[in-house]
Amino acid sequence: EVLLDALALLHRPWFLTIVGDGPLRLSLQRQSERLGIAPRIRWVGAVNDPSYFLTTADLFCMPSWHEGQGIALLEAAASRLPAVASDLPAIREVFDRRSMVLVPPGDSESLSRAIHQSLTQYTEALDRADLAARVVRERFSIQTVAKAYQHLYMSL
Repeated sequence: EVLLDALALLHRPWFLTIVGDGPLRLSLQRQSERLGIAPRIRWVGAVNDPSYFLTTADLFCMPSWHEGQGIALLEAAASRLPAVASDLPAIREVFDRRSMVLVPPGDSESLSRAIHQSLTQYTEALDRADLAARVVRERFSIQTVAKAYQHLYMSL
């Protein structure tokens, strides 16, 4: 809901692809119709491999109210896709403001400004995306995760 409200405030050309599915889809489609932005949204539903969308998009948005790990955000970052996400503890555990644009949860106006800034200052957005990709490689590589599990098992 927050992303749709933010995009309705955005005074620049945009097109949104929503990958994934869930119980909110119908209400979100109705909201997009009420906001007059439905023709600018493509709903692709659930996919087995989102890599095509991560490599063809200009920006990834994750305006969550709460988040456990944010696997989709990690995948976007690993793909060097600039991102805007909610400023939540689980996200801040991995990314800081140098590697990710973070906005207050539920704040569609801040999200709209962050999207606009990311798209108009795209070189800076790509620099942040490079840093975010490095963070993901360092913290979530197979080797790093295997060592962490080994350390955990040895401590038990």
